[in-house]
Amino acid sequence: MSQNAVYDQAFTKGTDDNRPLRILQTIRQGKIGGGETHLLSLVERLDRKKHESIVLSFSDGPMIDRLKQLGITTHVIPSNKAFDFTVWKKVRKLIYTEGIDIVHAHGTRAGYRPRILLPDAADFGR
Repeated sequence: MSQNAVYDQAFTKGTDDNRPLRILQTIRQGKIGGGETHLLSLVERLDRKKHESIVLSFSDGPMIDRLKQLGITTHVIPSNKAFDFTVWKKVRKLIYTEGIDIVHAHGTRAGYRPRILLPDAADFGR
């Protein structure tokens, strides 16, 4: 499947199912810095009728508090070290439990090898 076909399939899925596209936004920490500011801005501006963001962070902090104030579903899976493989089972379970269509990783630590979580998927969707 070409990259454009994967993109088209993923971004029209929400309308086909009469539900928003469920996007897992992953980020390393819950503190507010450059990447976290970008994530907040992105999540605030996405059309919630078409896109539902669920945010996964590997630490708690002010960004998580702000997202909760906005009514965004958040999950924190604590991890103190980079590329902590012990948490990936929890991340995979979260992806399936939340019915995630797309994983949008913000940074290398949050997105390290996301495809290992979904070995049976043809793309980043379920």
